[in-house]
Amino acid sequence: MPMEISRNLLPFRIPAGYNGPKRSLVLAGGGMRLAYQSGVLKALEEHGLIFTHADGTSGGIFTLAMLLSGLTTDQMCQNWRTLNIKHFVSYLPLQKYLRPLQLAGFGDADGIRNKVLPHLGVDISKINVEKDLAGTFNVCNYSQKKNEAIPNGALTLPHLLAGVSLPLFMPAHQINNDWYIDAVWIKDANLLEAVKRGAEEIWLVWAIGNIQEYRNGSFNQYVHMIEMSANGALYAEIDYIVELNTRISRGDSPYGQKAPIIIHLIKPAYPLPLDPDLYFNKVNTTTLIDMGYADAKEYLASITTAVPIEAAAISTKMKSPGLAFSGRARLTGSLFNQAAVLYLSLNIHDIPAFIRQQEPYQFTVHLSLAGNPFIAFGYNGQMQLSFNPAQSFKEVYFEFRTAIDGKAYVITGRADLNRNTSNGNGLKAEVKVYAGTQAGNELVSSGDFSLSNPDWQAAKKSLTVYNAQNWFERRRLRKSLHNYFFSPN
Repeated sequence: MPMEISRNLLPFRIPAGYNGPKRSLVLAGGGMRLAYQSGVLKALEEHGLIFTHADGTSGGIFTLAMLLSGLTTDQMCQNWRTLNIKHFVSYLPLQKYLRPLQLAGFGDADGIRNKVLPHLGVDISKINVEKDLAGTFNVCNYSQKKNEAIPNGALTLPHLLAGVSLPLFMPAHQINNDWYIDAVWIKDANLLEAVKRGAEEIWLVWAIGNIQEYRNGSFNQYVHMIEMSANGALYAEIDYIVELNTRISRGDSPYGQKAPIIIHLIKPAYPLPLDPDLYFNKVNTTTLIDMGYADAKEYLASITTAVPIEAAAISTKMKSPGLAFSGRARLTGSLFNQAAVLYLSLNIHDIPAFIRQQEPYQFTVHLSLAGNPFIAFGYNGQMQLSFNPAQSFKEVYFEFRTAIDGKAYVITGRADLNRNTSNGNGLKAEVKVYAGTQAGNELVSSGDFSLSNPDWQAAKKSLTVYNAQNWFERRRLRKSLHNYFFSPN
């Protein structure tokens, strides 16, 4: 069930007496995968950022709609975690598919309208009356062949649905005399709307891929077209802002900025899994949220100077994954004398390089305590896998930083994989919690964690191999990984 909406502790709103910079939050698209953005927003809120304006395009509209509906970041994360992703897909009546060349789209917006938006907590009436945080929702006016940034006070449900209706997959929506569709083909992030509103800092959350290789397959190439359009339009806007900053430095500031505009970019190091991976449970929203939080914390920690990165240095370029692997597990135990759950996700972006200890991986995690209503998100996650075939020794060690009730901790875990049994009840992880930011500091809690039989089965099913050359290689690698994690020998 979605969490109830509360008007208490709303994130990013300007408090009385605020005299800091004017900031815009720009939420770019990325489809169903944009549960990732809720994790980013959780980290930005913890950092104490305040925004005067927020803008959403394509899938980023979901995040913006939740934010302006009055949800806290914890509620946003929880509603994404509990959403049935399959509700995004809504099929047309069967007879429509008998004439495929006349289809308006492969599906319609009924699932999003009737199930997704209500579950996420989106309330148009609350969006319309939001005064503390100005919002703009981008849609493509197909009839006029231009982007329109709809202010939150004028937003309607058809605008919201059109803004996430990708051509081919969903039909356009008629509003008054014009037809509207997802704006991703024109732009995937509207930085210029933020500039025109006087933003001095733009915080861009980006999730569209940007790798060097051009890949085979019709679906990959459809995605490539979106990537070309989205990244190309973004770079054109960044180029304009670079030129505008030169004018501002000379005292010619058409939108009122007193100093050059600063752009902050938060993005994954590797492309996020695509929507079909989410739909078929190769990845889930919980992992995406944890990834967004960890990526944002890493970016925030990298800002070490008083003058952050300038627009000219902004790039959405990502590393290309090789032969990759992902898996996740849910462990239950006790910490701080309370029942606790650890949710772990491991994404190895290049298996051969990982074996050579070049570490192209991301380990994300969060901790929930029965006595605490909030999730303790992890960052700076590390995981080491040890294997000695001569001694039949297999071990997993993990470590991450987190904060609980405002206090910093480092949490470590160690599991001997030879102790597991066929149903998982033998797998034990010894977990320790240290005060501060270094493992080995004051030990404040410890406990044993294990996998229940249902969680054991779910962990085995989650093992996924990406980018294998063929079915046989994928099957061989998946079997090897299965044996490492789940075989006692």
